[in-house]
Amino acid sequence: MQCGKSALCKDKSLDLHVLAVDGTTFRSQDTPENREAFGFISQTHQVYPQLRMVALNSTHSRMLLGAAFDRCDVGEITLAKRLLIDIPDDSLTLFDRCYFSADLLLYWQQFGVNSHWLTPVKQGMRYEVIEHFSENDLLIEMPVSPQFRANNPNQPDVWQARMICYQHPKGDIKGFITSLTDPETSPMETLLSIYWERWEIEQGFGELESSQLNNEITLRSRFPQGG
Repeated sequence: MQCGKSALCKDKSLDLHVLAVDGTTFRSQDTPENREAFGFISQTHQVYPQLRMVALNSTHSRMLLGAAFDRCDVGEITLAKRLLIDIPDDSLTLFDRCYFSADLLLYWQQFGVNSHWLTPVKQGMRYEVIEHFSENDLLIEMPVSPQFRANNPNQPDVWQARMICYQHPKGDIKGFITSLTDPETSPMETLLSIYWERWEIEQGFGELESSQLNNEITLRSRFPQGG
């Protein structure tokens, strides 16, 4: 890693800032104001109102670079789109598989300067192999959804990504896809090692809960403005 005084550090082999996006929820005090503002995860067991957060972290320093908050019924992809303005140049952002969305990932790649992404393969993902870089290193093409195409007429009908995979004994494809499609500048071995850094954001959430929230499981404020 190359680190200066900034919270951002570059991976030497890729010369990119390695980041991660993930979400969590926080319980709030059970007051009428919080109930109305945040809602409930379960409509059957309405124990505590909860608000959702999706955060952008540096995997090396675990520093929070950006965060989006909303009601618990607002999806993580919706909140992740609000982090586009926080993307630094020359970056690789690691996403969980629940963020697999052409709507999010294409805009993530296009919004910043040299902004890339990596996410696990999603079960049932449709794709066509365009090129074999090696046995487990492929260039693939995927269709976008009709809804995405209707809402984004200037975007392509298909999008490409690189898939690094292996065949599970039961026949399931495991691995990840990424916008870093050049095997010369982004070797498979390097991406495999970086892939596991996505768990660093969970450590960052743990530090937030222990240091900022003093290990309390419920936020203190009885009103949304202080949540």
